[in-house]
Amino acid sequence: MKKLFLTLVMVLMMSVSAVCSAANGKMLSAEEKLVGDFLNAKSYGAITSIMTDNMKKSLTADAWNNYKEQVAKNFGNLTMRKLRVVQKFDDADVLVYQAIFEKVPAAEYSFVFMIQNGKPMLEKFGLALPPKPQAEQAPAK
Repeated sequence: MKKLFLTLVMVLMMSVSAVCSAANGKMLSAEEKLVGDFLNAKSYGAITSIMTDNMKKSLTADAWNNYKEQVAKNFGNLTMRKLRVVQKFDDADVLVYQAIFEKVPAAEYSFVFMIQNGKPMLEKFGLALPPKPQAEQAPAK
C-alpha cells in the first residue's frame, strides 16, 4: 500500500512540474530561435522585426554593419554557441551563451528579451571576452 501511495505521489509531482514548465519552454524555444536568427542574419533588415523600438534606436544599420565587420575581422566565424544561463524576470528574460569563434576560443553572448504581449522582443545584446589572467594584466602603478 505504501509503495502504491508513494508511486501516485511521485506521478502527481512530476505531472505538476511538467505542466508548470511548459509555458516557459515555449518562450525559451522562441527566444533561442530569435538568437539564431539574429546571429545568422545577413542584413540589418532581417533583424528589425525581432527588436524592440529602444533597440532599433540604439542599434542602427551602420552600427549593425560595424558590429558584423568587427566580429568577422577579430573573432572569425562562430563555430559553437551553447546556452548556459537563463534568467527569468516578470517582463524580461536574459539568455547567456558560451561562444567559440575561429580566432577566439572563449567568449560570451548575452541577450535581453522584453516580453511584449506574450512575445519575446530583443532589447539588448552583448559580446564579452573572459578577463585576462592576472599574469597577463599590466602591473599596477
